[in-house]
Amino acid sequence: MKKRIISITILLFFIFFIYNVKASVRYTATSVNTNYETYKNAMNEMANLKCDDTLYNQVTVDKCNLYP
Repeated sequence: MKKRIISITILLFFIFFIYNVKASVRYTATSVNTNYETYKNAMNEMANLKCDDTLYNQVTVDKCNLYP
């Protein structure tokens, strides 16, 4: 009877451990995708930014000074 209880306990521990590993991998993948989308949006914004001598908008001037 004790062997059965120990076996069930070990089984439950491994199921819990495997579930947590899968959850952390899923969270990490979501985080990476979110960061990649943010990076992609920032790069698109920088590509469309016109930093020339005719800047009139203060927000554009600040962005041009922030991104060389």
